[in-house]
Amino acid sequence: MKQTTMRKTVLITLLLLLAGGLHAQNHQYIADSAEIVVNRYLRLLNYDALRQDSMLYIETVIYSRSNPHDTIMMRRWHVAPYKYRTEIWHGDTLTTGLVCDAESVFLEYDRWSKHWDDVGVTWYYDHAKAYDFHEPLFNWKSEGCKLTYKGVWKFQGENVYRILVESPLRYDRYYLFEKNSGLLFLIDETTGHSPSFDTVNNVHVDWRAYHEYQPLGTAVFPSIESYQYDDDITFMFHKMCYLPINEELFKRGKR
Repeated sequence: MKQTTMRKTVLITLLLLLAGGLHAQNHQYIADSAEIVVNRYLRLLNYDALRQDSMLYIETVIYSRSNPHDTIMMRRWHVAPYKYRTEIWHGDTLTTGLVCDAESVFLEYDRWSKHWDDVGVTWYYDHAKAYDFHEPLFNWKSEGCKLTYKGVWKFQGENVYRILVESPLRYDRYYLFEKNSGLLFLIDETTGHSPSFDTVNNVHVDWRAYHEYQPLGTAVFPSIESYQYDDDITFMFHKMCYLPINEELFKRGKR
């Protein structure tokens, strides 16, 4: 099958990327350090190596198991290091839009007036973080996360690393990484949280799974994800590519 072939290709690529670094590292130190396990995964994703002469484009199809014919399309553009545009479409209706050039343009799309409005910098980043393509551990240090190594676990007969991550920005989570490849494949979200965490305006999911990864240049992205919320499972299928930079996407004049 096509997906099986892709999975094998991705895993071979990931193992080749890991081979050099893992050979030189002390295995016992990796197993005893949550930070090393997480940073190993982030080096594998290699988001710091995104091309700056092109525009990253990610298109995501989203649907739930309970209603598979009602799909949502999320489209995201990024010019490194700080320009972002996000659009979420339901059919032919734009329901959510966010644009930022990290200097003077911070915009939100008002679906009722069908107009792009200026918003504050803090407001923009508070709302945009939910659509950031970077994985939730990408800025774990600057976000003030605490990592705790919870040992090697058996998951469906395979050895995995289990890391507890406590963050002021989200519920406490257990992250499970494949021991051999270093890939993150499951996030188990608990109900525990920081005393300052806003539980009213943040959704609690039961778990999030990463099923497949896809290389793009020297970076690696999740290509198939799912998560469970309110006894329903939502699936996300991502396609990503590089496009020529279009500066008009990050200006005030919006279509």
